[in-house]
Amino acid sequence: MKAQSLPDGLLPLSAEHEALFFRFHQQLACADWCYCVAWWVPDWTGWGERSADQNRSLRQSLFAEGIFDGYFWIENGEPVAWCQVAPRGSWPKLMRQFELQEEPGGWALGCFLIPPAQRGRGLARVLLKGVLADLRRRGVAFVEAFPKQSADLAEEDLWNGPLSLFLELGFEKLKEVGDRAVLRLRLDSTCS
Repeated sequence: MKAQSLPDGLLPLSAEHEALFFRFHQQLACADWCYCVAWWVPDWTGWGERSADQNRSLRQSLFAEGIFDGYFWIENGEPVAWCQVAPRGSWPKLMRQFELQEEPGGWALGCFLIPPAQRGRGLARVLLKGVLADLRRRGVAFVEAFPKQSADLAEEDLWNGPLSLFLELGFEKLKEVGDRAVLRLRLDSTCS
């Protein structure tokens, strides 16, 4: 895919952006521990006891395997937001947690990360619209999201993105699993 076909500001994670990924995540207290590997570990057992070094090592091994699972939103040459997305079958833990069956062409949104100083500017919306446009161009059939459903969530509970944003962009609720909704947006239709 040619870079010029991407929405302005959207930067897919790639081998040349590994240092940018680490720099962006290390600026945030929660992200410099997680490194966006929550969906890559086998299950939630012991997740809170994992060290930052373990998570960083797992992220480095994903990069070494050629796994680049997300997008940045760039302003003035610097990343201001991050969205993790991958083929949903890549994350067996997610498939089990949300009781999903294999379906070809499906991707999943893992998390969003927006530094506190950048919040409240609509970056999650802009980033998600760019990600959806790129996935549509790449021929992805559908994408799913898994937000918590409560209206009064703390910021740390919005790591999967806010329910209202997904609904605004046309995602439809498939089901509920615990306190989360399983939402889907078809990308292979003529609508955009």
